[in-house]
Amino acid sequence: MEINKHIIGQRITKIVADNPEWFAKIGDERQKKSKAFVILSVSAYLGVEMEEAKNLITEGGNDAGVDAIFIGDLNDFEFPVTIFQGKYVFDLDKDSNFPANSIQRVVGAIASIFDPYKPVLLNDDLKPKVQEIRSLISDGYIPTVRCICVNNGLTWAKEGDNHIENAGFPSNQVQFDHFNHDDIVQLLQNKKGVKATIH
Repeated sequence: MEINKHIIGQRITKIVADNPEWFAKIGDERQKKSKAFVILSVSAYLGVEMEEAKNLITEGGNDAGVDAIFIGDLNDFEFPVTIFQGKYVFDLDKDSNFPANSIQRVVGAIASIFDPYKPVLLNDDLKPKVQEIRSLISDGYIPTVRCICVNNGLTWAKEGDNHIENAGFPSNQVQFDHFNHDDIVQLLQNKKGVKATIH
């Protein structure tokens, strides 16, 4: 038994129970827990409060494969963007890889979101963030993108690497990282995430 998986499982159950208004539009309990897992992951990774992390969530219909997005502060001619894609597995005894098709969706999202001239169908949470990104790009700023693939299991398999390689993104501009239950617990124990300022 992996203790950290169960710790995270209990934690997301408590997030749902303590904040019913965050999940009021979701009828399915499993979907509530999946969203809570993304909120917890964003909070731990960025080192921000749960409330702030909740405001970065973009998952739902027409989310372009993006569950949460964080736009950092401008730095000279660059601006950092962190994209989260979360996959929660409910069978805590199962060790599954981050799905390759989710990597493919994120690759597609980057190609769409960061092209100011490409039409893309977006939900109400994602639309203003994409508009802000495209506005900055149109003003001549260069995005540096970090894709955080979060699950309560293992990293992606070779097929996922193939999707990343085939995308042809410059390695100094787009990076993919795996982040899981063990990383979350470690950051919660340290009580400090990757330092970031909410924009």
